[in-house]
Amino acid sequence: NYVVKHNKLIEAKGKMTLMEQKILRTVISELQPNDRDFKEYNINVREFQELTKAKRKDMYEELKDVAHRLMDRKIEI
Repeated sequence: NYVVKHNKLIEAKGKMTLMEQKILRTVISELQPNDRDFKEYNINVREFQELTKAKRKDMYEELKDVAHRLMDRKIEI
C-alpha cells in the first residue's frame, strides 16, 4: 500500500526507533479514507518480516514490545 506522510510525521521519526517507524507505516497503510475512528489493526508477522527484510528469530517478541511502546506514545496529527 502507498503511504503519504505529512512533514510533521516525517519530523517525528527522529523520536522513534526504526522498528517503531516501520510498524507505524504498516498500520497507516491499512487506514482507509472513509475510516472515522481508529480500530484494531493486525499485522501478519511473516509478511512484515518479508516487507521489512527483517531476519530476527524473536520477531514476535520484538513486535509485541514495539507495539506496547507505540501505544504509550502520543502522536498528534
